[in-house]
Amino acid sequence: MKIFFKRFQLVIWLLAGVGLMYYTFKDLNLTEIWNSLKKVELKWLLIVLAVSLLNHIIRAMRWQLMLKALGFPVGIVSSFTNLMFGYFVNNAIPRGGEFSRCLSLKKTDNVPFNVSFGTVLVERLVDTTCLALLVGFTLFTQYDELGGFWMDKIWMPIRNSFSKGGVMKEYKLYILAGFGVIFILFKIFEKKIEATGINSKIDDFSNEMWEGLKTLVKMKDLPLFLVYTVLIWVGYYFMSQLWFYALPEFAHLGWKAALMIMVVGTIGRSVPVPGGGMGAYHSLVAQALLIYGLTLEQGSVMAVLIHETQLLYVLVIGGLCYIPILIARKKEEQLASL
Repeated sequence: MKIFFKRFQLVIWLLAGVGLMYYTFKDLNLTEIWNSLKKVELKWLLIVLAVSLLNHIIRAMRWQLMLKALGFPVGIVSSFTNLMFGYFVNNAIPRGGEFSRCLSLKKTDNVPFNVSFGTVLVERLVDTTCLALLVGFTLFTQYDELGGFWMDKIWMPIRNSFSKGGVMKEYKLYILAGFGVIFILFKIFEKKIEATGINSKIDDFSNEMWEGLKTLVKMKDLPLFLVYTVLIWVGYYFMSQLWFYALPEFAHLGWKAALMIMVVGTIGRSVPVPGGGMGAYHSLVAQALLIYGLTLEQGSVMAVLIHETQLLYVLVIGGLCYIPILIARKKEEQLASL
């Protein structure tokens, strides 16, 4: 039953992604988009992929630094392979990569899951803070350009959904009733849940992670950790900026457009649908580029170019990185059978 619900959830998210893709491209000239993509200069494609690889190596080095601070010296090859395997899984199971790379690290380097997962939480906290700062900086430097985009594409649709006749207005009673049913069921089975001992397991798990977080804050290599973090986000910026040189119609775009793509693209990728925010990423990037005088077709070209190239890169590199993890897993199984 548990496996069924996991598969059902995956199908729902996949359908959501397909729906978003259809919504984004249904009124566009796909032939025009394809013809533009065929004009991409190969040298810029290779340069962006090289920057992506370097960026992931730095991210692996940052993860390695955190694990070392907790008393688990992991090699750079191992941290990189497990990291990329996590990204590989994320494209199939949203947010599954965070768990997968910690589980695989347990197989390859015998690092306890709670410890490595604590480092992943730190990563998410730090990167979310960086994204929030960049969103603030983007709003500050592009206030005039973003005013209309915010009102027309974000605020008004949300407001209309809650207004009279909106979708959320129509289903609000059902949503509240659903929360009520969940609360009642929890109260009914509360004692049975406690009897399983799951509460104490959750407490132990959270306490171990908290101890790991405190250790990381006090680590000696904190300045290097911050340097790696800055380099990672600089890399993200160039992974957007460099694409402008690959096609003539984007050559006039400057740093503001690159910053915008990086910010809205990161938000789009965080939407929990398979394929790294499939559909959500394309829609946000294409709509954001309207601010800089591009057509929706041109914005979609850039969205497809960045997203699909990165998706293919992660699938290839992540798939190759699964090979040493699989070998380590088989060795562990052979030792366990002796």
